[in-house]
Amino acid sequence: LFLFGACLFTLIIPWEKQSRFLSQMGLHLWICHVFNRCHGVDGDCQGKAINAFNFTFLVRYRALIFPLLIREGKPTPFFTFVLALLFCVYNGYLQGRSLSNYAEYPSGWLKDPCFITGFIGWLTGMAINIHSDHILRNLRKPGESGYKIPRGGMFEYVSGANFFGEILEWFGFALACCTIESLAFALCTLFILGSRAKQHHQWYLEKFEDYPKNRKIVIPFVY
Repeated sequence: LFLFGACLFTLIIPWEKQSRFLSQMGLHLWICHVFNRCHGVDGDCQGKAINAFNFTFLVRYRALIFPLLIREGKPTPFFTFVLALLFCVYNGYLQGRSLSNYAEYPSGWLKDPCFITGFIGWLTGMAINIHSDHILRNLRKPGESGYKIPRGGMFEYVSGANFFGEILEWFGFALACCTIESLAFALCTLFILGSRAKQHHQWYLEKFEDYPKNRKIVIPFVY
């Protein structure tokens, strides 16, 4: 049955969408280990479970929903897919291992300002990320071709609004977790997506003469 499902998956889903699905699902499978390790209702388990849910929520969106929403896209090179898969699997292991075995939270952690601020940052970043993806997907109407300047939402402030949302999301996650591993992931996200946002910003400036000059690259009013 599993083999049949895998074959059906490769026939129905285009390769560029398979790559996004597989690279994220490898991460998701390991992080779910946290819930198997955590039994009880004490503050430590609640903190671990909530942080694990925060981590896997966008992973589910990226792996199960986002690929199916993409109308069309450029094929992903196999080598790039392999690198993404390795990174996601290792990062999933790192975050899952940290939350299930080493992180410790006091009984009142869910009411701690650090967790609350981080959770709000995670939620806000996720909303910005999903909304920005929606704007990018709908830049062209059916039958149209060519490139357009994204407008609306955080795109009024930065060229990489979707990248900004994801950066904010994972720094919020890091604050809610207060672990070295989650901070390392947030910093990796910042450096990788910051570099991509800079490339996109430069491309917009070269492509469109009327591109808004006041837009920053990825951090509103800063960079």
